[in-house]
Amino acid sequence: MKIEKLNFSEIPQLSAFDKAFQAEDPRLRDFLSELPQIKSFEKVIQTKAASYKYRGLLCDILNIQYQGIKYSEKTAQNLIHLQKDNCFAITTAHQPSLLTGPLYFVYKIASAINLVNTLKQHYPSFNFVPIYYMGSEDHDFEELNHFYLFGKKLEWNDFQGGALGHYNPTSLVDLIGELNEILGQSPNATELKDIIANSLKEAGNYQQFMFNFIHSLFDAFGLIVLLPDSSALKSVAIDLFKDDLLCNSSQRLLEETAADLKSVGFSNQSHARAINLFYLSAGKRERIEKTEITYKVLNSNLSFTEAEMLKELDEHPERFSPNVILRPIYQELILPNLAYIGGGGELAYWTERKKQFEFYGVPFPILIRRNSVQWIDQNSSEKMRKLGLNNKDIFMDSETLIKSYILRNSSEDLNFNEEKIEFDLLFNKMSLKVKKTDASLEANLAAIQAQMNNSLEKLETKLLRSEKQKQESLINQIKKLQERLYLPDGLQERKENFMSLYLRHGKGFFDFLVKNLNPLEKEFMLITEEAN
Repeated sequence: MKIEKLNFSEIPQLSAFDKAFQAEDPRLRDFLSELPQIKSFEKVIQTKAASYKYRGLLCDILNIQYQGIKYSEKTAQNLIHLQKDNCFAITTAHQPSLLTGPLYFVYKIASAINLVNTLKQHYPSFNFVPIYYMGSEDHDFEELNHFYLFGKKLEWNDFQGGALGHYNPTSLVDLIGELNEILGQSPNATELKDIIANSLKEAGNYQQFMFNFIHSLFDAFGLIVLLPDSSALKSVAIDLFKDDLLCNSSQRLLEETAADLKSVGFSNQSHARAINLFYLSAGKRERIEKTEITYKVLNSNLSFTEAEMLKELDEHPERFSPNVILRPIYQELILPNLAYIGGGGELAYWTERKKQFEFYGVPFPILIRRNSVQWIDQNSSEKMRKLGLNNKDIFMDSETLIKSYILRNSSEDLNFNEEKIEFDLLFNKMSLKVKKTDASLEANLAAIQAQMNNSLEKLETKLLRSEKQKQESLINQIKKLQERLYLPDGLQERKENFMSLYLRHGKGFFDFLVKNLNPLEKEFMLITEEAN
């Protein structure tokens, strides 16, 4: 496979923030702890070592969560390493999207594993482990209940309500049957089918199913999967949750940061409420709001006085679920983490958190952009070669690309650029005559010039349309090529599931990602499959 690296500025599908972050735009410096560079880790190791105090609890919870799970020697070593004070985590997080959802899910994890390996080379006296923090309390079922394979949408239509991780996964059987038909009968397909079937077999709920599935995919690399939906872990965050209920500190701090970001040209991504906690109950995850005299759980009959709410939190912390505003604090509180690996959208809201972290006395991690990848299969690569398209062309919007292609490949000159220059020279001469004779007529001459330029542009459009009709077959090939690659409107990594690539490359697909997705390298990666 051939790897080409492009600057983020060359990818129009990426946001302005994304490009600024990767370019280490100085306007963002005050919103970060350290720059995403290998030398930055020396300082954050010292900071985290001095503050982290829940290592024993975390290891106890992980031992419970891994009971009955078969794991590799690498994972076993990492679970042991975590018990010692010289071990730190590199973390990525995501909701448990159905069978990992879009490709960027596995890119995030591979990026984290690669960084762990890099850190061990530079800081050999320390150990580092990759952690996937599962956001299984998310309740946005419509966002997480589907994935795309070969462009086909596969969907789990069994809304059960509440935190997705608590769903009963037995109704996935029909969807998995549909998936198996698509996967086919190749050795790699059989391997995937077995992984999915075994992951579902021992799962009492959806988060356990996804725990099993992700563990099976990345166990060989020592990935630790953490289910933070734990009463014991949430007990660590009781003071954090109390402050949110009583003082609404996060809302104030994030509003201040939003104003600071706006002053340097960036808009805020998240909206902090007065209270940033949900209440979990059977089949429900609902926001908590404070009225004049009570705390109300929306869309329910539940309400608490202040004393009752605090008692409920002390006795049942597992019933309280942090939203996107509090989750980063909770995550960093319970983990010996040094850096967070995320996508552009995630890092945009993480840059709003530094003041919040400082207020709560929790070290702010190094923020590192996960690797972005566009995978070009061999057939698409060959089609691009025949059409005379280069790798940058495919990211252009369709109309611009088609127009550029036609202008490059037409046997006739389809614009009047040279003629327009000649007309401008002619009108300049005419303008001199008009000025000498009657300056009041200059406006008439300008109107004639504008009308002529407009007429030429219309004629150019008609010529281009005529040429499009002649080259309709080639234009359709370009459109189909972009659709196959999920361009130009989005990016492949935001839609297609990893299984289409796993079918072609098997376990070697993840080996390749872990080896090559170094998140400290800030370029966009273009991977082109070549003939064996």
